[in-house]
Amino acid sequence: MVTRVKFCAKCGRPIRTNAAYCEDCSDRLAAGIKVECNFCQKSKFLSPLAYNRETKKIYCKDCLNVFVAGLRSRGIPEDHIKKIIDKDFAPVK
Repeated sequence: MVTRVKFCAKCGRPIRTNAAYCEDCSDRLAAGIKVECNFCQKSKFLSPLAYNRETKKIYCKDCLNVFVAGLRSRGIPEDHIKKIIDKDFAPVK
């Protein structure tokens, strides 16, 4: 017998119920959380967020660290990285 697996409409994880969202996503939607990281979907309650004015994306602390590590791997000097962070990123409240 074949059973069909349903997937969450927001994050794509498999779910066992007939609901459209998994428990985590339904909790987020019920709480009204609209501001979250564009890459890992962490909310402002889980991690401090920063908005990049140039790319118009929101980064959590961990994803911002990955962004900075990518700049370092390209050989960009630390003082220039600090200028990029100070100029382009604003904290989300």
